[in-house]
Amino acid sequence: DTIALPANANITLTNVSDNTYGPTGLPLITSRITIEGNGAVIARQGSAAAFGLMAVKDTGDLTLQNVTLSGGSSSEGGGVLNRGTLTIENSTISGNTADVGGGVFSYAGTLTIESSTISNNTSSAGAGGLFNAGNTGIINSTISGNTGNSGGGVFNFYGSLTIENSTISGNTANVGGGVYNSFYFSDGNLTLNRSLIAGNQATAASEIQNRSIVTANNFNLFGTNGH
Repeated sequence: DTIALPANANITLTNVSDNTYGPTGLPLITSRITIEGNGAVIARQGSAAAFGLMAVKDTGDLTLQNVTLSGGSSSEGGGVLNRGTLTIENSTISGNTADVGGGVFSYAGTLTIESSTISNNTSSAGAGGLFNAGNTGIINSTISGNTGNSGGGVFNFYGSLTIENSTISGNTANVGGGVYNSFYFSDGNLTLNRSLIAGNQATAASEIQNRSIVTANNFNLFGTNGH
C-alpha cells in the first residue's frame, strides 16, 4: 500500500497507537508500506507522553519518502525503530530522543538511508543519530549535530554498515564522536567509500572509535580536532 500525505502538512501525534516495541505513535508496520511525505512533518506533540513515532516489525517493509520525523522519545529509536526492512529516501530524522538510537534504531533488519539527513537527535546511552545492529547502507546522506554517550553520529554494534558519498560531522559523544564501530564475536564491519568524517567531538576518538573492522580504501577524508 502507498500512503500519500498532503503536501507540506504538519501531522501531530498525541497518543500511543501500538506497544509491541514500546510506546509508538503510529500503527506497527507489518507489511509493505510506502509513505509519500510530499514535504510533510510527522511529530509528537510536545506535551504528550513519551513515545517513539514509528516501528517496523520483522515482516514489515517500510519506505519513507520526502518526510520529516521529529519529536519522538523512546527507549530505542525515537524517530523510527526497525526490525524488518526500512528505506529512508529524501527525508529528515531530526530532534528525536531515545536511550539508544536517538533518531533511528535498526536491529537485525535491513536499512537503507539515501539522500537524507539525520540531525540533532539525542541518546542518553549510545548512538545519538543511528544505532545499527543489522545490515545498513548510508548513501549521499548527512549525519550531523547528534549527541550520544558512545557514537554521537552512528553506533555500529556487530552489524554491517557501509557509508558512501556521505558526511558525518558536528556530532558529539564521550567516545566516538562521529562513529563507534563495536563488535560481537569479532563482527562489526564498517566500510567507508568517498565519505567525510570530520569536525566531530569526543573525549576519546573524536572521529571514529574502532573495536572491530574498518575498510576505508576509496577516497575518504578524515579530520581531527586534536583528540
